Amino acid sequence: MSGSVDGLFLRINTDKDNLKATLELANDMLRNPKFDATEFEKMKLDLKSELESYKNEPQSLAQEAVQQITSLYPKTHP
Repeated sequence: MSGSVDGLFLRINTDKDNLKATLELANDMLRNPKFDATEFEKMKLDLKSELESYKNEPQSLAQEAVQQITSLYPKTHP
């Protein structure tokens, strides 16, 4: 599962026999998210460190510039 300003993306791998149960689980995860406070704080710190490291990488800077130009929503969009 991932997301961006343009939407939420969910990738599921399952076989036909388990598809219904898998979709029900995905539905529950999306409608009833649960975050352990300690794990959530750790994820925020990890993400912040990762984002800081991108500030000096030319490829990341170029990708961000392209995303800003091609975004479906203006910068002022809520």
